[in-house]
Amino acid sequence: MRKAIIIGTLIFGAVVFQAYAQCKKVHYFCTSQFSKEEQADYYELNNQSKSIVFNKADDKEEKDNKYEMSFIAYSSFNYRISVCTDIVEGASDKVTFQLKQDDIVRAKKADGSTVIKRDKVVIFDSADSEDGPLVKFKTDKTRKMYLSVDIPSDGESKNKKLQQSDNVCVGVLIEHKKSSKAGF
Repeated sequence: MRKAIIIGTLIFGAVVFQAYAQCKKVHYFCTSQFSKEEQADYYELNNQSKSIVFNKADDKEEKDNKYEMSFIAYSSFNYRISVCTDIVEGASDKVTFQLKQDDIVRAKKADGSTVIKRDKVVIFDSADSEDGPLVKFKTDKTRKMYLSVDIPSDGESKNKKLQQSDNVCVGVLIEHKKSSKAGF
């Protein structure tokens, strides 16, 4: 029995490792969607960047086509976040994402009383932006941020190992640079 558990764990680990190895460092390719001016603007790679294998949803009603992650944005840094997939050009939907942060909101209960609770509030939606799946921001204090990536339901992966499946590679590139101080 003990040998079966060990062998099962090793096989499971190998499958997970293989899945993540297929999309290793896809987030580096997100820079290809930048203009020449944006590429010349030097940002450092943030270690919170991610590349994952993700399953596309069969239709838009399913919630399985959203990838969610959190990261810490530190004060006195400028951030640039971009999202990309390895979906072959021509997909009807493009990858979009929302940047969220925790906020204190007042909510009314059914009995009319007011409750104060913490909720995630969308501060940027790439679907409403002309810059596509890219956002630049600066935070005045260190805070936890959330990223929700909407994966297109059609299109095939460029990765030959993933073309026969419903999986695609998703890259979230988080970059940062020290903010310049103004004043004295």
